[in-house]
Amino acid sequence: MHIPMQILSATDAISPALTRTKLILYTPFRKGRTWKLSATAYLSFAGTIFLPFTLLYGIAALAVPGLSATLRTVLIVLSFVLTLIYAVVFWLCGHLKFAFFDMVLNRGEFVTPAWRKYTDQSRKWSLVKMLVGSFFTAILSVPAYAAVRHFLRAIPQWKSHMEAIGPNPGVSPDFQNAMIAFYGAYFLACIVIAAYFLVLSTVSSFVVPTMALENASVGAAFARFVAFCKREPGQLFAFVGVRFGLALVGYFGVIFAYEIVLFILIAVVALVCGMAGLMLHLLGVPAPVLLVFGAVIFAFVLISASVYLMMLALGPFFTFFEAHTLYFLGGRYPLLGELLERSTPPPVYPAAQSYGSGYYVPPAT
Repeated sequence: MHIPMQILSATDAISPALTRTKLILYTPFRKGRTWKLSATAYLSFAGTIFLPFTLLYGIAALAVPGLSATLRTVLIVLSFVLTLIYAVVFWLCGHLKFAFFDMVLNRGEFVTPAWRKYTDQSRKWSLVKMLVGSFFTAILSVPAYAAVRHFLRAIPQWKSHMEAIGPNPGVSPDFQNAMIAFYGAYFLACIVIAAYFLVLSTVSSFVVPTMALENASVGAAFARFVAFCKREPGQLFAFVGVRFGLALVGYFGVIFAYEIVLFILIAVVALVCGMAGLMLHLLGVPAPVLLVFGAVIFAFVLISASVYLMMLALGPFFTFFEAHTLYFLGGRYPLLGELLERSTPPPVYPAAQSYGSGYYVPPAT
């Protein structure tokens, strides 16, 4: 008889999630393999929420007075083209999110087999996220349009104030109020967007496993999440709070390390290029040719190193959070817990807790 996986709290799930992250990315450690899995984790994160802010360029074109009809049309068309490109990239990353879930769950090393398993599920969930994100962006566009219009109307008043008073007139009260309103609206929008991301990423963490493992509809998966919220509201808030704290501390730590490594690498490349350029210059190569050639090499190294190191740095970060979700839900979702334990030796758990299925409720017979 299979014993259900132990129920873990959000803090208890941290240790096994770290262990699984090391198993997935660094067992064995190979530069190409580790970077590929890290890049997959990074790109799958881009499929979490859909926010087509490229549409705001078109809204800005409508808000700015005095633009020619041609320029206004070009900006609007450009905003729609960029939005279309963004939607395609998001759709692919949303599909990759399901594939990466499977790779973390089963310790898979190849993207293609996992990619082929979840076409229907990813299509349904991505479509819902795109509809919700478009609606959310449409709501935000109203205050954004008003803020831009208010700011632009204050500029002529500020110019008139300057012309009337002369040199060093200071800032007019109207322009100052417009600036306060503009940046206040921007700050408020950042808070709203952060809250939206936190809510939707939490919902996605609970919905994706059910859709992936049972090919459930979005409604059924969301209903199971709502039922869990009613049964274990304390655990839900603890889950969100722990992940928010870990994300905040971990992200700044990872970015700090990334910046240090990138700085050292660029300094070494700049030193080598400078010495090589000096030698070539002494051999008679013209300085303009060396400057152009050096700029091209430096730009190539900077872009390549930035992409490579960013993927390598944030890949473990996102892999950990995927594993953390699995261990938190594993004891509450028997099917998930069984697959999780089957794919890797059981980690060392904290003190024993009660068994049960707080998240998954078997259907009545």
